[in-house]
Amino acid sequence: MKFNARLVLLTRAVEQPGVVNLHFRAEGEAVLPQMVIPVAPADAYALKFGGLYRFEPVEVDELPSALS
Repeated sequence: MKFNARLVLLTRAVEQPGVVNLHFRAEGEAVLPQMVIPVAPADAYALKFGGLYRFEPVEVDELPSALS
């Protein structure tokens, strides 16, 4: 599952002052809902508004839980 998505909106909420929500819309898939990804402001503002980004799942090794 790989797809391209365009950054269509950046929002901030009073309840989360240190968070910017990135709203992505998948290209060519009008029926898919927007993806909303909360990130730190420095990460958000490094991205280009209106830019097209690639998403693909990449499996990562899980770290052992500190509570185990």
